[in-house]
Amino acid sequence: MRGQPWTAPRLRAFQQVIQADNEAWKEGLLANLPPRWLRQLEREYRRRLSDHGEFAANVFLRESCEPFKGLRLSASASDEDIRDRAREMAALHMDIVALYKEAGTARLALATRLQGWGIRPPGPKVTDRGALQRMTDEYWLRRQIRKTLTRQVEALAIKAGMVSSRADRYVTEDTFIRRQEQKRRNAATLEELEAVNELEESINLGDVANRSLANPRNRRAELMTRVSGFEHIAKQVGHEGVFITLTCPSRFHARHMHSGEPNERYDGSNPHQGQAYLCRVWARIRATLARKGIYVYGFRIAEPHHDGTPHWHLLLFCEPAKLGTLEAIFRRYALQDSPDEPGASEYRVKWIKIDPTKGSAASYIAKYISKNLDGYGLEQERVPVQEGEQEQSGIDPAQAASRVEAWASAWGIRQFQQIGGPSVGIWRELRRLRTVPVTDTVLERARKAADRGDWAGYVQAMGGPTLPRKDCPIVLEYQEPIRLLSGVPVTVRNRYGEEASKRVYGLRVTVTGTVTETRQHQWEIRPRGCEPKAPWTRVNNCTDPRARRAHRRDTEHERRAGHHRTGGGRGVISPGLGVPAAREEATARRAGAALAAG
Repeated sequence: MRGQPWTAPRLRAFQQVIQADNEAWKEGLLANLPPRWLRQLEREYRRRLSDHGEFAANVFLRESCEPFKGLRLSASASDEDIRDRAREMAALHMDIVALYKEAGTARLALATRLQGWGIRPPGPKVTDRGALQRMTDEYWLRRQIRKTLTRQVEALAIKAGMVSSRADRYVTEDTFIRRQEQKRRNAATLEELEAVNELEESINLGDVANRSLANPRNRRAELMTRVSGFEHIAKQVGHEGVFITLTCPSRFHARHMHSGEPNERYDGSNPHQGQAYLCRVWARIRATLARKGIYVYGFRIAEPHHDGTPHWHLLLFCEPAKLGTLEAIFRRYALQDSPDEPGASEYRVKWIKIDPTKGSAASYIAKYISKNLDGYGLEQERVPVQEGEQEQSGIDPAQAASRVEAWASAWGIRQFQQIGGPSVGIWRELRRLRTVPVTDTVLERARKAADRGDWAGYVQAMGGPTLPRKDCPIVLEYQEPIRLLSGVPVTVRNRYGEEASKRVYGLRVTVTGTVTETRQHQWEIRPRGCEPKAPWTRVNNCTDPRARRAHRRDTEHERRAGHHRTGGGRGVISPGLGVPAAREEATARRAGAALAAG
């Protein structure tokens, strides 16, 4: 056979073998990908096959798909899959903790396992006990797995071309669907809960959410109120406004906008890294402005390009004589990175001085606020097309806004941020004082402005838009979280057995030291229709059937984990304790196998 010539039948047989191996290799690569991604990959593979040949097409497929093999969960995992995995990990971590006599050693073992998943363990400021509580808590693990998996999948999808103007905008469809399912589930949960105070007054949490800033309509209204207020006070003091767009260098952009083709300068950065870059640029700008005595105030909005790369829109007000210096500072720091690349000077910073004859400052930014919240008042955008293609219908503004929200949630990006001016937290606390008698003149002036929704009046009462916040006449007052338990004050602890953070108690006027309480009631969250047993405590004594079932699940969960009760009814891990002798050997075998597997 070795010396036989390559006849046509033998050559065809050999080619069939190679083709079969090639097909098997492709199937192995594609096995861990969501089904809807396959269409996009197939289109790109066929295009490269036609333009560059089979070798180049196979290289593209390998580079796009092989990184997904390292995922601990499938890229198409549903939120229910994540919840199941978190439950399994919590049970296994409890077994591992039971093997160790020292909390520090157990913490190190669990931290090593989490790092293998790409999850960042609790930081050094967290105590060993608090860290163990988190790493064995199903809900903490669920949040970490969801965040880690989402960011890993999105980063790989961006590199593979799954997120662009020619594919899924801003985020992949799977991440968007998972986020929508999570929001629906959260809304349903809130509808089943109520808040009850010590006077037995109750309110449904679903209604609370609809009336709060969690409702995009309310959030948009408050943002526009603050923008209009800043504009009004800027006119009063003779300041002018500018609208600035700040963009990342080309190396952060995976795809070209119109064609969807790969960007040859892309270095693999993800949106989280792009946001960190913009924050560094802004930190340098802000420090330079402070050194030069230039005070600005306004708003910053972060939104994604088609491929998920963030960019900023800033509406800032300052003295007219300082605008030239402000622009020079922005351009200096925005162009420090890759200043000579094509389009850097044109697109990296866009500077528009607001012309009152063409529209108000609020009108400049209203579109971007709506675009990133609920799409209110916006027309449907058109999808960019190349020459020779038919125009395509765009994305519905409401759906686009939902995708932007999913993008911000996936990458942990704060969409809206106030720059300068007094704290909005004080504004919100003042609006709680509508029916409370106020004797202090300074507080009363600020309260009246906040009560009528007059942001400009509130800013004036707080000392003006450029006064540093540390010098404002009114500050928030905090207190230790205390709750009465059978008439005895008890420090409130969180679900990890630690003292809860200080809570806002009221407002303090700095000159007189007068403190006005803004939160007169203590609220307890419980299932709707649940009647507590006397006496009033922070422990839920509910007899509702749903609560009883949940209590039985929690009790069984803690019994298997070897918990003991402490810290106001929360389970706290005691390493090395609470594991029955009959189970100790089996637990050791399982935990040892888990540690050996990493």
